[in-house]
Amino acid sequence: MREDILQALSELIKEKTELKAEKVELNAIDDLEKGIKKAITFSTKAHDIMVKASKSADTQADKFIKEARDMQKLKSNLEKQAKELGVELPKNIKSLMNDLDANFESIIKLRKSILNLK
Repeated sequence: MREDILQALSELIKEKTELKAEKVELNAIDDLEKGIKKAITFSTKAHDIMVKASKSADTQADKFIKEARDMQKLKSNLEKQAKELGVELPKNIKSLMNDLDANFESIIKLRKSILNLK
């Protein structure tokens, strides 16, 4: 009889251990499901923010490109006039135009990169 009791206890312990393992697995599955849903929510928010930022950057780039082209035309006209008069444009204007040209090239490259991401 004592052996029967020990056998029954052994089976109960085994069943309890199996139930705990199943519970752990179910908890892990629940955690995984919650984590995936959370990640998807972050992804959706990030996507929306990036699309909005992209549109805003594109609008700002359009404004910059238009203004930069206008300034490049004006600079060209002023250089022509200065040459005809035998004078040079002030150094600060040349430096500013160099900065503008560098920014122009940078914006064009970034814009192409952003368009390739879409």
